Amino acid sequence: MWSVKRIVGFTFVSTLFIFMGWNILFYDNKWLIALGLNIMQIGAGLFSLYWIWSLVKNKSVKKLFWRFILIGVQFYLLSNFIWLYGQLKFGMINQTIISYSLWFIAYLFFITALLVKIQAVSKKVSIGFQFFYMIIYAITIFSISIDYLIQPLLQSTTGSFFKRLVTLGYPITNIIILFVLSVLYYVTKYSSEKKLMLTISCGFLFQVIADTYLVYSSIHNTFQYGTILDVFWIFSLLFIGYAAVYDRKRESAHQENMVYDRAKEEISIFPYLSIIMLLFLVFTSRWEFNAISLGLSVLLLFIIIYQSFVLNKNEKLRKEYTYIANHDSLTGLKNRISFLEILNHLIRCKKDTNTGILLINLDRFKTVNDSLGHDKGDQILVQAAKRLESFISNGEYLFRIGGDEFVIILSNTTEEYCVEQSKRIVRQFGDPFFLSDCEIMVTTSIGSSIYPENGKSAEELLRNADIAMNYVKETGKNHFQHFHSERMANVKRKLLLEQGLSKAVKENQFFLLYQPKVDLRNRKIISVEALLRWQHPKLGLVSPVEFIPIAEETGQIIAIGNWVLKKACEQIKIWRKNGFMDLTISVNVSVIQLQQDDFIANVQKTLENVSLPTSIIELEITESIMQDIQESTKILSQLRSLGISISIDDFGTGYSSLYILQKLPINSIKIDKAFMENLNDDNQRTILKTMIEMGNNLGLNVIVEGIEEENQINLLLDYHCYLGQGYFFSEPVNAIELEDMLRQNAIGYI
Repeated sequence: MWSVKRIVGFTFVSTLFIFMGWNILFYDNKWLIALGLNIMQIGAGLFSLYWIWSLVKNKSVKKLFWRFILIGVQFYLLSNFIWLYGQLKFGMINQTIISYSLWFIAYLFFITALLVKIQAVSKKVSIGFQFFYMIIYAITIFSISIDYLIQPLLQSTTGSFFKRLVTLGYPITNIIILFVLSVLYYVTKYSSEKKLMLTISCGFLFQVIADTYLVYSSIHNTFQYGTILDVFWIFSLLFIGYAAVYDRKRESAHQENMVYDRAKEEISIFPYLSIIMLLFLVFTSRWEFNAISLGLSVLLLFIIIYQSFVLNKNEKLRKEYTYIANHDSLTGLKNRISFLEILNHLIRCKKDTNTGILLINLDRFKTVNDSLGHDKGDQILVQAAKRLESFISNGEYLFRIGGDEFVIILSNTTEEYCVEQSKRIVRQFGDPFFLSDCEIMVTTSIGSSIYPENGKSAEELLRNADIAMNYVKETGKNHFQHFHSERMANVKRKLLLEQGLSKAVKENQFFLLYQPKVDLRNRKIISVEALLRWQHPKLGLVSPVEFIPIAEETGQIIAIGNWVLKKACEQIKIWRKNGFMDLTISVNVSVIQLQQDDFIANVQKTLENVSLPTSIIELEITESIMQDIQESTKILSQLRSLGISISIDDFGTGYSSLYILQKLPINSIKIDKAFMENLNDDNQRTILKTMIEMGNNLGLNVIVEGIEEENQINLLLDYHCYLGQGYFFSEPVNAIELEDMLRQNAIGYI
């Protein structure tokens, strides 16, 4: 069974062979050649009529376009039948005026169909600059047609006015068809209808070429039937019919009618070739005034006007893009880019003038934004911008440089004026913000700095104002502070640490030290604790006591904690491989890490990656985990079920509760080193003894840290505490030194 495509292909090929065979067989009989051409046109028209009718009667297809095509083909066939009647009845070769008129009517229906298609697709796409190409095509085609076809045709055509009108209508309708096809080409260029319109366009182009040949050869009295161009009329009908077959298949496949991607728009060289062609024709006619030279003049004028329009539009777009790039879309204020440009410009141009900035941050804005919703947050930002605008005088500028941060530039200012302006702003923000359904208090924290005293560049001034503002945040908010390097040293160091933490893991600035845990009875090392250290490139060695709270505050503790766990597991695997199979390792875990949904999965994955049993690792967690006892119990139970040991670190210094403690699924408590100080005090010894007894009675392993003297060991043994660590045994050491200790410990004791 042949497919439709093969049947159509066979139809085209067989038509061409029949046409050529007929013309060769009757090459010397003009009447038979004309008769054969007419019969083949009728055959092609009937094929086309059947294919289009099969499509039109399908209810799922939008029919208006194809209905007009169908009517046009019917008029086309009617014209051919009338011509056939004249051939057979009267032996005539050429068509009658009635045939010409019916063909002309068919062309009008074809044009209407194409216009309907343009109207349908133009709703879905924007033609844009492609309209420029279409006008060029139209002017070029019209100019050439007038000079080479229409004007000679008017001079050569005789007979009645109606005959001359119909004869003249052919080149005009062909011009219109070409223009409409160019429009359709661009509007369907990147759509699913592209192949459909190319097929239809081929049909009409065959028709236009054949008609143009007919008109041109008739003007010069050289027309005769039997040329290869005669078959173009037949192909025209077949292509239009095949387009209906293709459209039916496309619709049955449920393809989208229009998918237009403007990003694919491209510049075509054909319009410019049209201009070159007109120039060539004008040059060959020696610059005579005719339709072509007039068309070229109109075309050049149109190009000038169009380019002026394009330049004007591009300038508007440039201004719009510049505005968007330099302004905040929510408040309409200038943004961070504008702030840096303007401040650097003022610094360069007014080196002898003090230029100050106020960095204004809305207190608790993130909490308000998260709790009330981003729409309420946006309302607050807009109202805050309006309040701040009321403080702006000549020579001053307001910017929104971040989520809840604004900056004011003060030209030719002093520290006293910065302080005064800050006071006024803080006072103004003491009034509540009235939102659509509530009112809320949002205060401000303000930091200020002045050029050149507090910085030589915009970036340095902003950084120091930020330090001053953070100082206000840490000392209570709702206030202001001018930057003073001595007073801001701690805040500046904290900000430096906060910025450094974000890249410390990537740049391998962290490293681990290890401190042994010892069985006090035989002085044997039974475990080690992994301790994190940070070698800052500028500040040197930074204590974890200083940077861990910052890491927890900024959320960077999660990435850091994952790195520590991974490195500790890799190291314990090396030690086990070197013969220390009974050794275990402790890793400190932040409560923030523990609260992550994927924490347990990450621990499992880390251990699996290094092929370690869960029993070799102990997680040390601070007492703050007791704040949410229900959730903590759930998490710790899951870890215990995996075989992972849990220890409460720094026990006795935080949230200890005997009732809560006996509820938690833990293995060990580690008594803080503070309880190993001042053991000459009876109360201190009593507290220490009580804590050890409590741990033993709960069935927990009790470890004491901070052991520095021999008598402390003896006291702990008397209190039935058998595990400890401290500088008496070893300070934290690197992995190589710890392994040496393990080897020595295997022989003797620490």
